[in-house]
Amino acid sequence: MKQRDFLDGAASMVPNNDGLITVWEEPVEGEDYFLGIDTAEGIKSGDWCTVEVVKGSDCAQVAEARGHVAAKIWGEIAAYLGWYYNTGLLAFETYPSAFGLPSCEAALDLGYDNIYLRQVPDVITKAITEKLGWATDTKTHPMMMERVRQALADDHLIRSEALLSEMKSIRWEVIKEVRTAGARNMKAVTREHDDLHDAYGIALCVRDSHYTRPQQERTVERAPATLQEWAWKAAKDREKLLQPRRRRNAGY
Repeated sequence: MKQRDFLDGAASMVPNNDGLITVWEEPVEGEDYFLGIDTAEGIKSGDWCTVEVVKGSDCAQVAEARGHVAAKIWGEIAAYLGWYYNTGLLAFETYPSAFGLPSCEAALDLGYDNIYLRQVPDVITKAITEKLGWATDTKTHPMMMERVRQALADDHLIRSEALLSEMKSIRWEVIKEVRTAGARNMKAVTREHDDLHDAYGIALCVRDSHYTRPQQERTVERAPATLQEWAWKAAKDREKLLQPRRRRNAGY
């Protein structure tokens, strides 16, 4: 285990005993990585901003980040961490959190283009539109809960004592069965912080959706090296992401 922090303006890390990032496993060439991101207000008395990084091939937890950081800065940290892990798929929780979307937009402004997009059907026309980030709602929250339970049952490699502590502190009560994916609708009876738990659940769900759709080729791009490159890439990627396009990745 190594505590890390990023060098200013570069997707490379240096040892820092007080760093926000914990790395258990270095990125493997050719491996897919998925990052679940829960953004909070950033005040020390409030919830944590968190990132959980899981490996696509076996769902192992490879890195974690946690801190009380402003939303925009947290989005930039997530982008750097994503670049470090082979330009992994960033899944920001953008609903119901008020801080997830600004955090996601900060990553876009840096030029990060591998962002999770959820599929949203129109109630009347049934047309599918794409929206930035993961939405935690009455449909997806039970899925997250069941997926974390499954991870424990399947002995997925969980290295974080803080994450395990959150799992142990949460007791859930079944409200009713939900037919979607065999999930159950639950509510928390007692809990402390659940920010790492939620980020981990998002990362696992997004990872699963990636592996249940046809694989698409993508290239792993290096982080821009100069301010001019940052500005040019951010403008091009924002233009591309805001244009109407075909379905990019499956989502809930």
